[in-house]
Amino acid sequence: MRDHATYAGMFALASTRWQIDRGAAAQAYLWAWTENQVLAALKLLPIGQSSGQRILNRILPAIPNIVSNASTLVDDDIDIATPLQGMASNWHETHYSRLFRS
Repeated sequence: MRDHATYAGMFALASTRWQIDRGAAAQAYLWAWTENQVLAALKLLPIGQSSGQRILNRILPAIPNIVSNASTLVDDDIDIATPLQGMASNWHETHYSRLFRS
């Protein structure tokens, strides 16, 4: 089962196992995700490490509010966060070979 584990799943498991407060765990996960995204941007764009640190320093104060707002969401408030996948689904729906076949 560990061969198919995701980072998010193992993070949640570790947080639960070590009895880390849900809000603190969510903030830590969001920080790790954000730092990873900024690091990927640094490798992709010629902005430099100092700019990356400035980006992270500007984002850090917003993390508690983001987690607080996220904790109030119900399932119906959550929507797709992959616009290209949604666009591809729409294109597939009207694709010529599928027209009049469903």
